[in-house]
Amino acid sequence: MDDTSVTDAGNGGDRLASLTHRDLGTPTQVGERFLRIFLDSPHYHRALMELLQADPSLAKDFSLEIDMTELSQRDPELGIVLLRCPSTLLRLLEDVIVEAQNAVKSKAESQMLSDLAPQPHPMNLTVKGEKGSRSGDAANITPNRIHARLTHLLPHPTHCKPSISRLNATDTNKIIQIAGTVTRTSGVCMYESARSYQCCDQKSGCGGATKFRIYADMQQHNNALPKPTMCPGQDSDGNPCGSNKFVELEDMSVHTDYQEIKIQESRGQSGG
Repeated sequence: MDDTSVTDAGNGGDRLASLTHRDLGTPTQVGERFLRIFLDSPHYHRALMELLQADPSLAKDFSLEIDMTELSQRDPELGIVLLRCPSTLLRLLEDVIVEAQNAVKSKAESQMLSDLAPQPHPMNLTVKGEKGSRSGDAANITPNRIHARLTHLLPHPTHCKPSISRLNATDTNKIIQIAGTVTRTSGVCMYESARSYQCCDQKSGCGGATKFRIYADMQQHNNALPKPTMCPGQDSDGNPCGSNKFVELEDMSVHTDYQEIKIQESRGQSGG
């Protein structure tokens, strides 16, 4: 895909207006575009180094701020589609943040090895959000999580609403910027966003080696956590485990803080 196509005369604006994540290529191709932006930017290199140097024992959740102004300037297609299809691209973006950390870490460690003078305080670099990075964990269990935090959103007409009354059903599952007055905020609340399990069938299938997570369904009442029905692991021959015997790993459950806010139309904007 030609990244410059969005600036072509004639139908460039129409193309951006109708783009979806499927138009960007395969997940691998989209990931490469995100990765290229991270690795070519001095700003992101510094941010990734700070992330690598953060003590992983101090928190379970880490984040990398994504400057949407810079992203949209570097790759307008990615910027628009990320806001339009966040449920699809945010998870891919967070996987790329892990990949970018590994790339920056490898480069930093190579530079440290090539330095003639020994480092008095060698850097301890740990990749945040890397799956299976803790001893004994299954491939799909992470000791900590990485999040992409979108900042400096551009006021694009598709995503910038002048008033709350302009919101409609087509805005569902999109990132929307609105203007209004916050009239009430709740205290910080907590909910269980993911629950971890381990297969306990020691005699067949995976032999009880598989650990996995079930994530809360935000569309259900009280963000219900569905009960697992089948072990997703495999036996030594690569066949599905299929066991329905599990034990909950309470110390590996994921709890998330959140707040609820009440917003009303700003004076002069109602009735729009």
